[in-house]
Amino acid sequence: MGKKKSIRQPNTANRTPKRFNLLTESTINKIFIYILLILPLIYFASLLSGTKMMYGSDWLLAGYSTRKWVVECFKHYLSGPMWDGAAFCGLPFGNTYTFYYLLYLILPIHIAWTYIFVLAVAFAGLGIYLYLKELKLSIYSCFLGAITYMGSGAVLSMTYAGHDGKILATAFFPFILLTLHKAITRRKMIYFLFAGAIGGIAAINSHFQLIYYAVIVCIVYLIYHLICQRKENGLKGTARILSYVAYGLLMALGLMAIHYLPIFGTMGWGARGGERGYAFASSWSMPPAELLDLLTPHFSGLLNNYWGENYFKLHTEYLGILPLLLGLIGITQYKRDKYIRFFIWLGIVTIIFALGSYTPIYRMFYSILPGVKKFRAPSMIFYLTSFSISVLAALGYNYLQTHLGQRTED
Repeated sequence: MGKKKSIRQPNTANRTPKRFNLLTESTINKIFIYILLILPLIYFASLLSGTKMMYGSDWLLAGYSTRKWVVECFKHYLSGPMWDGAAFCGLPFGNTYTFYYLLYLILPIHIAWTYIFVLAVAFAGLGIYLYLKELKLSIYSCFLGAITYMGSGAVLSMTYAGHDGKILATAFFPFILLTLHKAITRRKMIYFLFAGAIGGIAAINSHFQLIYYAVIVCIVYLIYHLICQRKENGLKGTARILSYVAYGLLMALGLMAIHYLPIFGTMGWGARGGERGYAFASSWSMPPAELLDLLTPHFSGLLNNYWGENYFKLHTEYLGILPLLLGLIGITQYKRDKYIRFFIWLGIVTIIFALGSYTPIYRMFYSILPGVKKFRAPSMIFYLTSFSISVLAALGYNYLQTHLGQRTED
């Protein structure tokens, strides 16, 4: 019998297609990054000059006037206000030392506000792009995942209500996960400190409830990695990583203390500081029928045509059919990749959480997870579902690219 020939399996994950042979992968990578940064400028182009103000329902009701008042306080007293007498019977006012107030001091408020959305969309795309590169996917797969996430309804449709805090949270999350992933895989304290710093800054500068969900996901991500790497790390390695985690948490809590310590004692009397029962905590749950909006954004209606079970709805969950199809391809590789397994379960759990009172499982979240009793609108977690679908779509496309490349070689 003759010697059996071995079949070499080429690594095509990062191979540049033949039509781009004139461009190096590094050049294409830079082009993709420039595109991710420029696309939001094109999308918001008509609003960047300041001749028009971007619409935002909540922004027009209270957002603009509040920011105008804070800026005037800074200009006259060189300090932000500590008390808001116009809210209810008076409430502590503590969100004056955020980075975007620097923009309000430099630019007219309505222009600076628009640029916050531009930056948030750009960084949402850039963050997931860099994270997917850390997973060793092809740059085309990374670009697809980035475009999917930054163009999803969970990100872009925050503009209509003027929810700058929410869109900033969707932009911070990929960078928190990116630095945490680097910390876990490289086992260096500096990355844990960076992860803690970004998390602390995000908790101060964006929607706290959305960042709370992000922190829970990052904790699960850490535990999942430690379980998968238990043999490689060993007991000493795991203990060392956990000690680095403690330093990262101290960094996050230290930054958050600047914002929250002055108002911590009175938070129980705030609008969202006390518990108001299960009905309040589960209000604005996502009706199960609205999952069909992932297939068509018009199923439950948009804005004035909304006919769903919530009182009104100012956003959409739609992110495109192609990412769903590619995500299904990624799911078929469930047994091959630990990241596919993680993001499948993240997508499932966040959907169940978003459905809120429509399933009995939310009672478990309500009873077990600290802080959930103080929140409302569990549907806000859906941005993590969009993130999961975007990652699965990138992994699905990467599998197709690799698989088809191997067949071409054969």
